[in-house]
Amino acid sequence: MRDPNKEYGPKLYVQNVLILENAKELLPVWLRFVSGVVETTDLPLNISREMLQSNATLETIKKSLVKKILSELKKLRVKNPEGYAKFSENFGSILKEGVYYEQDLKQDVAGVLEFNTLLSDTNISLDDYLEKFEGEEKTIYYITGKSRSEVLASPYMAQFVENKIDVLLLTDTIDEWMIGVLDEYKEAKLKSI
Repeated sequence: MRDPNKEYGPKLYVQNVLILENAKELLPVWLRFVSGVVETTDLPLNISREMLQSNATLETIKKSLVKKILSELKKLRVKNPEGYAKFSENFGSILKEGVYYEQDLKQDVAGVLEFNTLLSDTNISLDDYLEKFEGEEKTIYYITGKSRSEVLASPYMAQFVENKIDVLLLTDTIDEWMIGVLDEYKEAKLKSI
């Protein structure tokens, strides 16, 4: 799963005929952990791989799939927090790639991510983080590092611990890359401590 060059994607059927075993064209690379079947009657049976890469119908299917997957992830997070925590632990770093790759959907992708924080024993979403602010200016504070112990030992953390201000502890290797394009979430600025 960690290798973006590995074969991935759902099976593509056109009129009950298998066209592609791994239809990479139907899902972005940051959803490579998703498997399934896509059945359509909107494509011709004799479609070639080259035609798939520039097909408007396929682009529509891809956009719909991405939105549906993000919607289902949001539902899963609410209905089954423990199951979602396991999912996030296994696939969260891959999902974070979506913030970088999907500029028009980065807010939606960020909405399904979970992060370790200073004041919480469990990972929380950015929405959970923002719920702590009632009527205040909203700022999401974060710190990046190689491990939880490293970021907690940072001298910058002292004032946040003392004032009981929550901080996202971004210790995943992809976090610095992701946070470079995510400068705000729901009008709340993301600010490095």
